[in-house]
Amino acid sequence: MTKIQVLMSVYNGELYLKEQIQSILNQKGVDVFLLIRDDHSADSSVKIIREFMKNNSNIQLIQGKNVGVIESFFQLIRKANPQMDFYSFSDQDDVWMSNKLLAATQAISQLHEEKPRLYISRSELVDANLKHIDYSDKSAVGPQNAIIMNAAIGHTIVFDRALRKLFLSKKPDATQLVMHDSWLYKIASFFGQIYFDDNYYTKYRQHGDNKVGMDKKLITKIKNTLEASKKKLFYKEIMEFNKLYKKELPEKYEYEISRYFKAKKHFYSRFIYLLHPYIQRDSLRGQIIFRVFFLLNMK
Repeated sequence: MTKIQVLMSVYNGELYLKEQIQSILNQKGVDVFLLIRDDHSADSSVKIIREFMKNNSNIQLIQGKNVGVIESFFQLIRKANPQMDFYSFSDQDDVWMSNKLLAATQAISQLHEEKPRLYISRSELVDANLKHIDYSDKSAVGPQNAIIMNAAIGHTIVFDRALRKLFLSKKPDATQLVMHDSWLYKIASFFGQIYFDDNYYTKYRQHGDNKVGMDKKLITKIKNTLEASKKKLFYKEIMEFNKLYKKELPEKYEYEISRYFKAKKHFYSRFIYLLHPYIQRDSLRGQIIFRVFFLLNMK
């Protein structure tokens, strides 16, 4: 049976943590191991985890100082069991369908093993009480797309040992990154293969306490884009990626990244850059917002 280790970072997650852990333990058709890192929670999160550990030998807990969500997940990847077939990310507040990991491992196994493999999918967006709201958007995937956006919803990610090894070969500065899932998506986009599943296997909670949500309202998208533009996170992340991986990039991808940097210098260059058909966001609203912000050099 396929062995998969689920990597979960927890911070003050007591409200929904039991449901999330139980849904992971309920996975069918795969051999599941759960590695949890508590990012110095002040609530009963650790107590909840230890209760599960009493009857589930496949759960391990790491406790550490508060380092933030990105570095916490990076530490989980580093401490993951190298003998696993696959690895998966998990949030602390969602609910997984019982066939989530089986569907993911079956799909990713269709890709050839000669290159690192990454699986991502859509999610069902629900409120705090698991009531249906919407579904996440379909996404175009690939190197050009990875320069301008993150198409990977973290909790949908499944990746293989080869991608983990490639991740471990560098030490990025977490303060320069959008998120842990965005970084892994970039690595897979430029050096590996990506399987995008149009189906959904996760009830993705949208509530006031989650670190990253996916509110599809136009005003929220604009607000989130404004916040990101102030920090210039996507620009910083591709800068960090280029700094660490430039010497190993295929020439055509090195050219694409350099073209992006050149486009950022002048309005006309940015306008020409946006004419290329592969510059795609995950929705029409996202397309419009991105193009306006990019033209104004705010993205």
